[in-house]
Amino acid sequence: MRADEFLEVLAPDDILVRGTRIPLECVIYAHQDGLSPEEIVAEYPSVSLAHAHAVIAYYHSNRQDVEQYLARAEEAERHRSEERSKRRPPVGDRLRSLKAQGTARPAARP
Repeated sequence: MRADEFLEVLAPDDILVRGTRIPLECVIYAHQDGLSPEEIVAEYPSVSLAHAHAVIAYYHSNRQDVEQYLARAEEAERHRSEERSKRRPPVGDRLRSLKAQGTARPAARP
């Protein structure tokens, strides 16, 4: 089975299991966490058992390339997270501050 039969490359750092919206890294991390292919399919029902087996086999056959992809994907996610936090409106910061103080909302005005 060729990789393009079970993987869909949207961008160098954005690879999905073909026919799903599940990123490659989700299946790989689940496998690294000890889940069997059947458990991965239970966790991600849109992934077929054949594709789960194929992704795991691909990972073991191309470990260095996949590990490099995972590192790039993690870095890209950190960058996206930082960008999202920069764009948060100030009211969100105020609400988070109140929540941290144990106050869900400001006291009512008389």
